[in-house]
Amino acid sequence: MGTPTTLVYDAHKQGLEVYASGFANDLFSSYSYNYDPTAEYLQFIEKGEIVDGLVTDFPSTASNSI
Repeated sequence: MGTPTTLVYDAHKQGLEVYASGFANDLFSSYSYNYDPTAEYLQFIEKGEIVDGLVTDFPSTASNSI
């Protein structure tokens, strides 16, 4: 939620892949995203350096987001 870092860029420069995880469809984790869990997924695939993948227990929500 803060200022983006160079973590993904630096990892890619070293030949590493970066995956985002910890997504949920509950109201508490999506509070900062106006209670819209799809907005949380989009944060990791639309802004700045794109992560290489997403790890989630809710694949249909991730798929609908993308």
